[in-house]
Amino acid sequence: MAVLIALRDEVAGKIAAGIAARELPTNARLLDELMREIEALERDDDPYDAALIPDEDFDPSMV
Repeated sequence: MAVLIALRDEVAGKIAAGIAARELPTNARLLDELMREIEALERDDDPYDAALIPDEDFDPSMV
């Protein structure tokens, strides 16, 4: 996710600094796609998150 955020910041910086009009639509679409992907990852609940998995009784025979 850090890579997506870094890429988003780079594209946003490029747009803010000023780019050619013909490059704006492509970069704007890329920025929108990156922002949507980041938002999806932020709200995604990982089913394997250790905090969400209930603790089970310890079974010594499993060791």
